[in-house]
Amino acid sequence: MVRILKAMMVYLETAMGMTVQQLFRMAGSDTVPEGAMSLGVTLVDTGHPYVVWTIRATVGYDEVVLFRGYWTYQPETLDAPEPQSPPDGGEYSGAPTLVVTSDESPDTYSFRLFHLGGAVASTTSAGASWNLQTLQAPMQDGETYTWDCRVNKGSGHSEYFSPAWSFVYNEIVG
Repeated sequence: MVRILKAMMVYLETAMGMTVQQLFRMAGSDTVPEGAMSLGVTLVDTGHPYVVWTIRATVGYDEVVLFRGYWTYQPETLDAPEPQSPPDGGEYSGAPTLVVTSDESPDTYSFRLFHLGGAVASTTSAGASWNLQTLQAPMQDGETYTWDCRVNKGSGHSEYFSPAWSFVYNEIVG
């Protein structure tokens, strides 16, 4: 997304390097209104795979839109992280740490933990692991928990890895 916005700005800066008279003529006007002095460019990130742009001139207290359009782009796709630990279907004693790896150099990782089909907890962290010792509610001895994770980078994110991994939690009695 950042690369696309930079490319758009280069294009629009080229247009902004033109005189006000040249832009009005390009917009189909034979005359330039008196007082048409300043130009402005607006880029609006819509949160969708397009950006809306506008080139406008200020004439006195009014703004005149000379050109308006949009650019579409292909959002960056990110690969889901690879689960590492605890092993899928294994048993775990104590507070497990969920660990993934990713080749995407993500900004953050979003983890989710499920029990009996319902969400137990989730977190987003800068690191590729989540120690479940931080859970507010205790895990149930002998119960199966399922987890997954996705990576986040800029305004994009991957899918959660699939299928989700599971482990059986065994409480340490001491």
